Amino acid sequence: MSENQRTMDLFLFRLVLEPQAGKGSLGEIEVSRQDLLIKLLATSPQLPSGAYKVFLTSKIEQISSSGFYFKAGVQSLKTGAKFDSEKKDFVEAETEIADFSHCIYDKNLQLLAIENKSGLSSPKTLANRLASAIENIKNTDGYKSLSPEEKMLFSNSICKSRQVYETNEFIKILKNSYKISKFTIVMLLPNPANFKDTIYTPFNELMEDTQASGGQITIENKDEGLEPNRLVDLSHDIGAYGAGASAKVQDAAESKERTIRLDKRENAAKATLSLPQTMFTVDFKEYSKDFLKVITDKFKQIHESNKKE
Repeated sequence: MSENQRTMDLFLFRLVLEPQAGKGSLGEIEVSRQDLLIKLLATSPQLPSGAYKVFLTSKIEQISSSGFYFKAGVQSLKTGAKFDSEKKDFVEAETEIADFSHCIYDKNLQLLAIENKSGLSSPKTLANRLASAIENIKNTDGYKSLSPEEKMLFSNSICKSRQVYETNEFIKILKNSYKISKFTIVMLLPNPANFKDTIYTPFNELMEDTQASGGQITIENKDEGLEPNRLVDLSHDIGAYGAGASAKVQDAAESKERTIRLDKRENAAKATLSLPQTMFTVDFKEYSKDFLKVITDKFKQIHESNKKE
């Protein structure tokens, strides 16, 4: 890296309004989940986070036809010493301090990118708090400002953040293993999430018909092993969707069977931005449209790389 550049990692999540079990897509005739979620983000949702902390979000700013920029962080009440010039002494005082991470959201992909910032909560914690803060709007005056159709859709939905996972290492093990004896997919309730595999539609219809809140599919062949090609394609969808998958594999004929997981911390997907040194002093938003492309390209690489193989 040149002296004139630095890097910033933004971790990727799906921020979605998922239908609650048994309530399907009620309300989504007049308004879409994507548009409703942007309207909810525009209220700058916040949430108490412990006795002396509050999770806060800034106003959102549109940076493209589907892209938005905002900040998310925590304000804390700290007790410390300060010098009282009148008393000529050091005294204890409470001070509010705040810190934030840069966030970019693409409403069409339902893709959220959160800066990994030292000294602040992890991106995953911030994503979870953001989803909880949006849910909390149901208990605030912000809910009253929604239209009847928006209220119906929101009340029949639950806001969730789903971590996006890199698939490269997981798929490499699948391809190179001597035998795959078992493969398990963890499925979530449907939302517009670009899940292309044909297994998605019938399984989610079953979940809706039975009012399930989640489920999983396990396939196995302990004798001859499973053929990996379809499993590789599935893994791309699962990683991009923010769901989960695991497999039991043998690396070689004499090896013991072991379990591998796609949805683990080490596989958390991130986009790395190259920033000009002046980013210490200029507005992040000035570059955010370019950063949005880096982030969406990274997501599409995870989701669509099976088409290139």
